Amino acid sequence: MKKNLSFGIMICMLSLMITGSCLLIDNNYVNAENNQSITVNKQQEEANIKEIFDSSINIYNKIQSKFDINFIKKITTSTDSKNIFELPTIKSKDELIKLVNEHMYDYCNEIKGEIQITMNSKNEASTESKSSAKSNSDTNNQVEGVEEGDSVKTDGKFIYIINNNKISIINPNPEEGKIISEITLGEDEKDIAEIFLADNKLIVVGNKYGFYVDKKPMYSKKKDNTTHFRHTYDINVETSFVKIYDLENINAPKIIKDYTFDGYYISGRTIEDNFYMVTSKTIGNYIYYDYKDKSGFDNNILPCFIDNETMEKTTINYNQIKYFPGNLEPNYIVTIGIDLTDIEEIPDVNAYLGKTRNIYVSENYLYTSFYKDRETIIYQFKLEDGKITESGKGKVNGSILNQFSMDEHNNHFRIATTSNDWSSSKSGNNVYILDNNMNTVGKLENIAKGEKIYSTRFMGDKLYMVTFKQIDPFFVIDTSDVTKPEVLGYLKIPGYSKYLHMIDDNHVLGFGQETHEGKYGARTDGFKISLFDVTDVNNPIEKDKTVIGEAGTSSELLYNHKALMYLNKDNMMAFPIQIVEDHQHTFKGAYVYNINNHSLELKGTLTQFDSPSEFKVYYPDKNITRILFIDKYLYTISENAVFIHDVNNLKKIGEVKLY
Repeated sequence: MKKNLSFGIMICMLSLMITGSCLLIDNNYVNAENNQSITVNKQQEEANIKEIFDSSINIYNKIQSKFDINFIKKITTSTDSKNIFELPTIKSKDELIKLVNEHMYDYCNEIKGEIQITMNSKNEASTESKSSAKSNSDTNNQVEGVEEGDSVKTDGKFIYIINNNKISIINPNPEEGKIISEITLGEDEKDIAEIFLADNKLIVVGNKYGFYVDKKPMYSKKKDNTTHFRHTYDINVETSFVKIYDLENINAPKIIKDYTFDGYYISGRTIEDNFYMVTSKTIGNYIYYDYKDKSGFDNNILPCFIDNETMEKTTINYNQIKYFPGNLEPNYIVTIGIDLTDIEEIPDVNAYLGKTRNIYVSENYLYTSFYKDRETIIYQFKLEDGKITESGKGKVNGSILNQFSMDEHNNHFRIATTSNDWSSSKSGNNVYILDNNMNTVGKLENIAKGEKIYSTRFMGDKLYMVTFKQIDPFFVIDTSDVTKPEVLGYLKIPGYSKYLHMIDDNHVLGFGQETHEGKYGARTDGFKISLFDVTDVNNPIEKDKTVIGEAGTSSELLYNHKALMYLNKDNMMAFPIQIVEDHQHTFKGAYVYNINNHSLELKGTLTQFDSPSEFKVYYPDKNITRILFIDKYLYTISENAVFIHDVNNLKKIGEVKLY
């Protein structure tokens, strides 16, 4: 609306300027055609416009005998405005097969003169947020206002837990703690990936498994031109499910939508009352199979989704499938958007020939990335009212680590990469800043040469980066000048951080491992927590640190940020950990810390094991995976049970069995 208004005002202003000029031009012929081109006597026009509109001389210099309406658009559009971006579309089945043949890589031997193609689908979806200041904890999201899914959720009133092929809903009241209802999924829906809460609805997402059996035996040619019988081929059918439940009656949640989508689940988000997700579907296995009729091929190769309530199937036809030039793998990326306020509306589903490695989501855009030929290609998608539309493409040197390598801030996209110089076996690290049209406007390259990025965290105008080879340089990088990011300061210490978490504007937590120099290079020790003080951005310091256990000590937090519970208002955190000392497990549970006066203070430990002797025995169902906070209680969750603890003294005061 603002852009249209500004455009209209500029049109009016230029019209008045031209009209004023025309009133002073005697005997000049002025011709207007379609409100777009105006022809005037150029000599008189120049003299009079300079006389009357001297302050607009720069605009005048752009005016030619044929006035171009595109110039108006150019001068009324800011540098951060959005250009129209569209991906090419596959026009037919033949076009799809042609793209596969010309651009895909070999997987196995030639079969009857053709290329057999296949690939493995891998979920690699595993951030500028502040932890919740509510009376209950929340999922440790990367971006504030953009909710990620997890195995456990709470709305402060109830706890929702993935429990095998069920969702158990728990009353968290210590005096009445119990399972109040359960949602049981089908036998083919046991692989529940994540759950979400939004708009008083529970969204359950997961994968289905099945096989299509190719009944035509496969043969491969030998060097002597004889054929060799191989075997019939089973194709994994890759589909995901989305089930949406109304939680108005918590004792009996009602399913209101049940969808099956092509592709395995990669990642999803809820933003206000909208749900977005991405799946990945392998298609290479279907390309060269013989089908008795055209429909047999189409049924397998074309992406689709099914409303399981009405059994209505919606197929995305060839002329609706788009592709990523330069990223043509035998795979579909499927984007799905659902408006939770209009649940009867058909989901917005689009398919793209290609593959993604990582997903980053801001409040307005979704970004996918893939690595090819030493470069990371980023595609931008606009998110609006449950709709997902491709909107831009960018390219930078190097490869990214994970979703935390990407960030959006002040209409600019920021990304941190590690690039390899294959000729010298040296690596370098880079920061790139792209505008809203995904054009690179600033860069900082070759940071910490010979090392690679282990963790990054964007916060405001700053980027905090940890690289590692033998020591841990912690960098503070300023991106306030988008055209010229720069290193403000750095600190070199032993060890490395795998995850960085902001606790306020001047302090950063690092979770990783301590290291020492061994005979063959750096060797890992125990689990390390560092508290960095970046008040003086030119001279960051390690304000405090603690090392837990010895080599072999592990925590899910090292590879999954959702394992951390952090309460800003209480400066308290908790995370699961399994401690190894003297080559054996001496603890399995969770550690709880307070951060007082910017120092780490162990508040206590929590476990679901009955005695220390059990730590040495393999009981995975008793390992704590998540810690929640509601009101004045801490809740530890394992496959086995939910334990309830008083937050002040950590004493156990209740338990809910999950089986």
